[in-house]
Amino acid sequence: PFLSQLQTTFMKSLNDASRDVRCRGVTALTKLVTLHNKVDNLFTDIHNGTRNENLRTRETMFAALHGTMFLGGSGMSPNLQVTIANTLKLHMGAPEESIRTVNGACFGALATFYQEDALLRD
Repeated sequence: PFLSQLQTTFMKSLNDASRDVRCRGVTALTKLVTLHNKVDNLFTDIHNGTRNENLRTRETMFAALHGTMFLGGSGMSPNLQVTIANTLKLHMGAPEESIRTVNGACFGALATFYQEDALLRD
């Protein structure tokens, strides 16, 4: 229960107006993901945040996705891997350079653990 409370708090910080607070939230989530046994809920929450209309929040969500996948993505279910890969593909041509840059970093993190059977279903 304690981890889920921290997750909720850190996820809320990703929507903060202050860039410093958002960056600290990303850092906290990247540390939290290494403590989680079941990471899919965390990845799903972050993934859902990438749909935010606010550019700053969307950038932060992709940064959080990158950091958490880099450190704890190997525990992600194959179905969620495919879902996130499809979202990343949609943002490859984003008009904002910042989104394209962090999106590419997300692809790199995802590639380190993307399961071959998930790739074949894609």
